[in-house]
Amino acid sequence: TMNFVVLFSLILALGMLVDNAVVIVENIYRFRERGYDKKEAAKLATGEVAMPVIAATTTTVAAFAPLAFWPGIVGEFMAFLPLTLIITLSSSLFVAVVINPTLCSLFMRPEGEESPGLTRGMKWALTTSAALVFLIVFVVQPL
Repeated sequence: TMNFVVLFSLILALGMLVDNAVVIVENIYRFRERGYDKKEAAKLATGEVAMPVIAATTTTVAAFAPLAFWPGIVGEFMAFLPLTLIITLSSSLFVAVVINPTLCSLFMRPEGEESPGLTRGMKWALTTSAALVFLIVFVVQPL
């Protein structure tokens, strides 16, 4: 059925889906460890590996694109495979090249660098956890 075809194409795309993001985030992390500030590391690292990541994704999309034009009943049935792959890989490429560098420039820290906000938040959560459990068990649960 169509569900199996779509599921199969998602399984095929899964490896490449993650690969795009890993390559870019690892390169940003490498630049951060070299001492670049967050925004500069994200910009330089993404620029360094963006073209190879785009080329790798484009070759996979180009390999599956002709399957979308199969004639006949088989073409109608199998057209979902390349369409799902193309949409999934294109979305993955967009996230890897645009969204991930933005998130890395905001949140990524090299190993050993502490986040003051996270430390404050952790201390608050640890000190108030007993009160929260009490509140949930004895106040919210009976309602």
